[in-house]
Amino acid sequence: MKQADPATSVASSFGPATGITCAVDPTTGVTYAVDPTTGVSYAVDPMGGVYSHDPSTGMTYAADHTTGMVYAADLLGGFYSTEQVSGTTFAADASTGMLYVADATGGVYATDLTTGASYAADPSTGYVYSADTVTGTVYGADPDTGAVWQVAVMPGDRPTAAAVDAGGETVAREPKAFEPSGTSAQKLLRSRLGEHPAVGSRVREEDANVSAGGMAKLAELYPHRVEKSHFYTTSLIELATKLTDQGYQNDGIAFSGFALPISGALPLVRLSHSDGRFLYTSSQVEAYAALAQKRYVFDLILCYVAPAAGPGLTSLYRLESVAHNDTLFTTLLLELQKAVDQDGYMAQGIAGRVLGTVVPGVVPVYCLSKVV
Repeated sequence: MKQADPATSVASSFGPATGITCAVDPTTGVTYAVDPTTGVSYAVDPMGGVYSHDPSTGMTYAADHTTGMVYAADLLGGFYSTEQVSGTTFAADASTGMLYVADATGGVYATDLTTGASYAADPSTGYVYSADTVTGTVYGADPDTGAVWQVAVMPGDRPTAAAVDAGGETVAREPKAFEPSGTSAQKLLRSRLGEHPAVGSRVREEDANVSAGGMAKLAELYPHRVEKSHFYTTSLIELATKLTDQGYQNDGIAFSGFALPISGALPLVRLSHSDGRFLYTSSQVEAYAALAQKRYVFDLILCYVAPAAGPGLTSLYRLESVAHNDTLFTTLLLELQKAVDQDGYMAQGIAGRVLGTVVPGVVPVYCLSKVV
């Protein structure tokens, strides 16, 4: 049976077999339905968004067919969502100000929206990591032993990884085997540095036995003679692995993006290739072409970026080095100009608008680098 309210023009229908009541609001185009058996109410908007509310639990749900995101909210202010492409689940606790993220590999992350502090738990090792969002420094902790340590800021700076145990005593652990051999370091130094600008002599063989940390420092002294590759991540677990096992150094927080797909925001995705290349893009067309035609695979969504300028936002410039298969992001025009004029990068335009500093509610994107 159908009827319309002459005052509002809302059309309603009643299903005698199921008892479900439906209504359509011609002004908004929203369709409503109520199931008398469960008490659950539903709504569908003209854009395809689906909503429901369960009065027995107080839970409210929503699904966005354009992004694939599924959302939920409870009576206490808790908020939950799932991103279908990467399998990432988000949760926010309004009472504590904590934001939680769980990825498809089992990694669990948490951010205190009040202080900006970030935490992560690695299921493969059991270690828990925390990050200082001001300095970008990352710390690790072993819940089983109580040991706490600073994850290497400059790999190779010290012969052992210093740590502090639960009693406050400094302990030492064996370092990972990521340092280059003296021979490879010597060849790299000879090919990259050539004549020493201070004394005009060739690099001596005994001076070439340097660690990865020493090579990183040389890159700072000779920025135009030593090339570096960059890696971007929001995962503290991934960051710790790169620093500890793969010879990267932590360059700190490059920029900050939105943790959730707010209205109009674009996902900044990272794709990887079997040959070691990475592609970072906010372009859906570029991402699909790389996946379908160039054999890239999806890694993760770093964050979400705004497509247009706005208050508190700054442009994120993407640059590419074809010679070294490297991507460089910067929010600084001076760094962009230097990279193009002196370092051989090509500007690829603006990837989106981001925040230059970490504020509550956003996710920091870390930049790691190493000499190539």
